[in-house]
Amino acid sequence: VAQLRGTAMQMTVPGFENPSYEVSCSVRTPNLPRAEDSNFRIDLQTPGSASGKQLPLNTNDGRDVGFRLVENVQLKMSKPPSNEAPPMAEVDVEMKLDPRSTKPDELYLMAPLLFNFTEDCLVRRGTGDVIKSCQFWRMDASGRAVARILTKAGGLTAATDYVVIRIITPGDNPAEAKDKVWFIDARESATGMQVGWGEDPAGLSIRQMSGAQVVFSGVPQVSGQMSVQFYSPEKVDEGGKIRVIYPRSIVILCDGAFFNGVSVEGDVTCYNN
Repeated sequence: VAQLRGTAMQMTVPGFENPSYEVSCSVRTPNLPRAEDSNFRIDLQTPGSASGKQLPLNTNDGRDVGFRLVENVQLKMSKPPSNEAPPMAEVDVEMKLDPRSTKPDELYLMAPLLFNFTEDCLVRRGTGDVIKSCQFWRMDASGRAVARILTKAGGLTAATDYVVIRIITPGDNPAEAKDKVWFIDARESATGMQVGWGEDPAGLSIRQMSGAQVVFSGVPQVSGQMSVQFYSPEKVDEGGKIRVIYPRSIVILCDGAFFNGVSVEGDVTCYNN
């Protein structure tokens, strides 16, 4: 209950029978997104008698509807089993979103710094085909990539299941924890009104390839051999590729007789593009 006290009420300007008054104060919002769940009651009371008792003059009976608040929707970006992804790669991740009391039909997903989205980032529409499209939208002022996601008609009415989008991972994890957070902005497309906001502070971790190493001659402007060492617990099926990204200042020749597979078995070729 907030009590506002003053020396006197402002006198009515001549010609006005029902003057209005404006009072500003700081408030702490509740976790009640529906405006009808947080009505305001305003009572006017007498200054008080000699006994100190104040008597009611007027009230709105708590009929003044409160403010529409943005719902705290639940967001989780998931890549089983360990939420780890390789660096500098296109990766499919599951977006789990619970809209709670909202029914958004337009979502803006903000990736952590250095992460990005493919142009057409929708891989799976989810159970019930709840997602219609996912497109890279823009880079925001903070340097984060933003994807615009549209839902089916009527918006999301329940938590999503098996909605998969495609992202592009950076070369390494962001330096600070705050830069690893994923954000989502849930809106109603007809009005542009923001109805929900959520975040996933954990997100995905970039896992470097274990045991990776490159050894070559350190003498400038001299030809020599370069050895690439790596270890992967994942099986690379026929037709798979191993990419080695090198500095622009180095010239690589690996086709034909220049290539020595060493311990890599099978029909393996190397080309530089």
